[in-house]
This record gives sequence, C-alpha cells and structure tokens, in this order.
Amino acid sequence: MQPEYRDGESAITPESFVALARRVWPREYDAARAALALEKTINIGAWVGDRLVGSVRVLTDGYFFATVSELMVDPEYQRRGIGRELMRRALDVSPGGRLFLGAQPGNEPFFERAGFTRGLVGFVGRRDDLLRLPSDLPVPVDDGMASHLVGLPIPTISLPSTTGQRVDLSALAGRTVVYCYPRTGRPDQELPKGWNLIPGARGCTPQSCAFRDHHRELQALDARVFGLSTQDTDYQREAAERLHLPFALLSDARLEFTSAMRLPTFEVESIRLLKRLTLVIRDGTVEQVFYPVFPPDENARQVLSWLLGHRAD
Repeated sequence: MQPEYRDGESAITPESFVALARRVWPREYDAARAALALEKTINIGAWVGDRLVGSVRVLTDGYFFATVSELMVDPEYQRRGIGRELMRRALDVSPGGRLFLGAQPGNEPFFERAGFTRGLVGFVGRRDDLLRLPSDLPVPVDDGMASHLVGLPIPTISLPSTTGQRVDLSALAGRTVVYCYPRTGRPDQELPKGWNLIPGARGCTPQSCAFRDHHRELQALDARVFGLSTQDTDYQREAAERLHLPFALLSDARLEFTSAMRLPTFEVESIRLLKRLTLVIRDGTVEQVFYPVFPPDENARQVLSWLLGHRAD
C-alpha cells in the first residue's frame, strides 16, 4: 500500500508522532510537550491507513532560513522511498527552496541520494557534556550479581562488532579485556529521563575514551580490548567513529551473551541494559571481574594496574 502524504494541521497528531518516535528511537516521550513542538514547525506526515509511518518537521523563520528538526521513518517501512519523498516535500515548503540540515554520521549517503549536497560542517553543543562526569553522581554498590563470574567459562557465542567481523570471545587465546557498559549517549539526543540518578549508569563515553587513551599500554601487556553493550551495531558504530576508538565494540542486542553469563542488568524505558562491569578473560575463562565500576573514567587505569601486578606467565 502506498502511503498518503499530508501536510498542514492534519499532517501529524501528537499521539501518532510520539508512537512513531518510540518505534524509531525507543524511549518514553511526553505527548503534551510533543504537541507544543509540533505547533512550532511545518509538519509533513506519511500515513498508511491510520498509522503514521514517516514524518519530517521543518523549522523556519518564513523568509531567510529553514532547517529540518528531524526526519523519521518507521523501521518496517524503510527503503521504500518514503524518506526521500518527505525530504522533497520539505524542500517545497522551505522559503526560497533551500533547506539546511545536519546528518548523523553514516546517514550522509541517504541525503546525497535525495539530491542534497554537502555544505557547512555541523557542530552540536549541549550543556550536559557527555565527555565529563557530573560531580554528584550516585555511587553504585556491590549487589553480588557478579560474584559468580570469576572462573566461569565463556560461552561459544558469535557477537557482531563495529568492524563488520563477528567475535567469539571463548575462542580467543591469551588475555582479553571486555568492558561492559549500559549505553553511550549521542550529542544530538537527550539522555533517558533520570539517567544521572541511576547508580552506575552515567559515564559510558568517558569510560570508552579512557580505554582508547590507554589502549597502547594495554596492548603492551598483551591484552586485547573490546567494549560490549546491548545496543545494536549501527548505534555502536556511530560512537566508535565519533570517539575514534581503536578497538571494536561488540553488540549483544539479542541478550544471548548476557543471559548465558548471567550478567547483571537493569531496565530503563522498557529497554534492558547491562550494568557496568569489566571482565578480564584468559584463554576463554573469566580471570578477573571489576564490579561495580566507579568512577567509569578510572576503570582503564584500574585494569592496567591489575594487569601489571598479574603478568601472564
């Protein structure tokens, strides 16, 4: 069924907009605040029956400038030309037929295929700096949920990685450091509501940067490094490229590794995430566990110190 495109006041309802946003970027959204946001933009929606499957919002001063607030297409309806048609219609409502926008890393080819050309370099600023840890974060306590891990054999599970290769941690000889983290944030997206109040949740970006900065030292001690989370590989790849990580991030989006190892988890906005912990694996068996990990940006130093005191034979 071909979508019906609507613009004007009937283009998007707050309820349909929130429902679509949850399917595209899973988290909780406030319908009342969404309604206020929709009042400030020109809205174009793609409908299949009574379901909003795509939307684009244009923010403009009506004369000089127009930009895209966000473009969303339901995952079930992607690769059907809906996004391209929405962008064509967004250009039609822009003053002077010009539209400025920013693309998340990896999405540039889509806009180029839609007829857009690269222009100014975009930057994103935010008051809540993802690279820094707030000074008032709650400290996590040891709940005993990782006490069974030392000596546990690693299950034979092939995990996708940001390099495009699959990795079976059980098959790796020598030492492997795997830091497990809840989720990295993105500069252009808000953190989940109340994220900083969850003990141990905040700090995935500083932790990743610390392992990046100490990577050569870890390699000198014959230890390879991986990050691991329950986010999908595409989401992880954005972080790996933006943070210039010299190692791969592993995705356990299907929770196979997490369940087999009985790793500690928690839920936020109906999404199951890993609690922060770091495993030192030697020849397919867990040799050492760091849990809880706090502060996250000191974890790489802690692992280095332990490795220096426990050199492999």
